Amino acid sequence: MQPVFLLGKKINQEHPYIPDLKDGALQTSLVKSKSNAAIANICKPAVERWQKRYKSAIDAYKQAREIFERTKKTADAVLIANAENSFKECKKEKDALEIFKKDLGTLL
Repeated sequence: MQPVFLLGKKINQEHPYIPDLKDGALQTSLVKSKSNAAIANICKPAVERWQKRYKSAIDAYKQAREIFERTKKTADAVLIANAENSFKECKKEKDALEIFKKDLGTLL
């Protein structure tokens, strides 16, 4: 049961859902007569929000990487440092979303 609680904590930190959605998914999953499709339908809005966040994170990561590579050619230390910080933040967001997906996949 420990992994379930840890994943619950991560889900609460990431907020890819709204509380009603979480409660609806839990209640539906506890009813044996409900199909996996019913549970999937309840989770669909959260999945779509995660996909949008991930696509946005990937786009920002690519753009920040490109800007960082360009600024390295300028030899302007301040510009390079700012671009590098932006790139690191974008990578951090992208990585967090990927880890969240992997954690969820291991549970399911």
